[in-house]
Amino acid sequence: MDAVVEIIRREPEIVLLVAPEGTRAQGDYWKTGFYYMALEAGVPLAVMALDWGRKQVGIVGYVTPTGDIDADFAEIRRLLEGVRGKHPRFETPAFPRPADPA
Repeated sequence: MDAVVEIIRREPEIVLLVAPEGTRAQGDYWKTGFYYMALEAGVPLAVMALDWGRKQVGIVGYVTPTGDIDADFAEIRRLLEGVRGKHPRFETPAFPRPADPA
């Protein structure tokens, strides 16, 4: 993750696409590496949707990570309201991976 953050900081323009959700089976949460890379690099997240229900693809909004992962993911969920994947039964809700107990 640190190497990717350094590349983002170094390059004057860069687009990095990371799919935190989109496996062939439903999960309980999204992986969070994309979030922490954006947070550390100080860049916004473009939330993109592949909406099979509406037959639309595109950016539905932006979230600038604040470090409050729960609030930031709540905004991601808001942006994705009504978006349906090709196989809705496999959709993983936009909740962050639970923190490891320390």
